[in-house]
Amino acid sequence: MRTVNSKIWAAAWGLAVLVAAGCSEPTRCEDLTCGENAFCDEATTSCTCEPGFTGNPATGCVQEVTCDGQSCGDHGTCVVVDGSVICACDVGYAGESCDACAEGYGPEGSDCLTKKTVPCRDAAPANATSVAAAVEIAFEAGAWQQPTDCDWTCNTGFGQVDDACATAKMVACPNTAPENATLTTTEIEVAWTGTDWAAPADCDWTCNTGFGQVDDACATSKTVACPNTAPENATLTTTEI
Repeated sequence: MRTVNSKIWAAAWGLAVLVAAGCSEPTRCEDLTCGENAFCDEATTSCTCEPGFTGNPATGCVQEVTCDGQSCGDHGTCVVVDGSVICACDVGYAGESCDACAEGYGPEGSDCLTKKTVPCRDAAPANATSVAAAVEIAFEAGAWQQPTDCDWTCNTGFGQVDDACATAKMVACPNTAPENATLTTTEIEVAWTGTDWAAPADCDWTCNTGFGQVDDACATSKTVACPNTAPENATLTTTEI
């Protein structure tokens, strides 16, 4: 009996010494309250989540969720957020499995893009051929924009006239009418030579009322040869009148 009392006294004395030294009594599992789906580990005297659960064992553990079996396609990565499995999509992609295009992005095969390169639009006029080229178009307002028109050149035997190709065109008259005359037209046709437009010819003109044409001029009078001959033994005083 003396021996038992001695042991109790020794234990009490040891605890008193610890308390006096500022030490607290060792934690025991029966003194801990662990969260939901957690238990006290006797080996460490601390709360630990049950197998298959994760989280804070002191406040509660939730069932562990993994990405096993979750597919996010070629444009996403599976992640676990707050116990839920979701797909974190790459830039430009959306949807539960990242298989759709995000707003502002357009589909191009299996990709989602804001811009892409396409052939220019063939809009050459008659007697012309488009020059093939690649142009960039944007995805705007929910649709791909139309490509710009290709440049073009006139076919052999045709020259460019504004936005068309032709074998002839009208140009302004290169000449002016002489004094007291008026051009009969303001334009004249020129032909395509195969390398350039031909030089225009002079436009016709007519003398104004009250004037007659004298060579390349218009006048109210002109000098002509004398219509008569001098009589025998006589000489004309002039040859023109």
